[in-house]
Amino acid sequence: MSYDKTKTFDRAEEEMDKKIEEKEEQDITSLNWGRLFKEPIETLYMLMKDGQAFKVSSQDEGEVFLTLGTLEKQLRTSERDYKTGDIAVIIHNHLKGGRISPTDKKLHFRLKKYGFKGNFLLYSHIANKTIEYKSKEKK
Repeated sequence: MSYDKTKTFDRAEEEMDKKIEEKEEQDITSLNWGRLFKEPIETLYMLMKDGQAFKVSSQDEGEVFLTLGTLEKQLRTSERDYKTGDIAVIIHNHLKGGRISPTDKKLHFRLKKYGFKGNFLLYSHIANKTIEYKSKEKK
């Protein structure tokens, strides 16, 4: 795959491709995900099982607005129509907060309802660490 080193998204996509290769060797939360989040806005990256990466941002410092309809549009490429179940990793950042928010939990719940089984991660700028959210399974 070829990347344009001058474009932020291409650099981020290249980093994510490297992380896929490293994922089997390391705990996913121990990777330096912070390198992806240099802009002063919340951003969400989706890494597909085959290595394709997608970026979503509302250009806002407080949230990434993502509906399931928007997600479906984001996951369509000229080569493939990805589904929620094809997502291996979702990671987004919080500039000010250091915890998974109620909105994040709702998004995770909705995504799981539509087949998402991947890792749901949050990168906290304040704590400079990555947090994995796993919802509690109902008994």
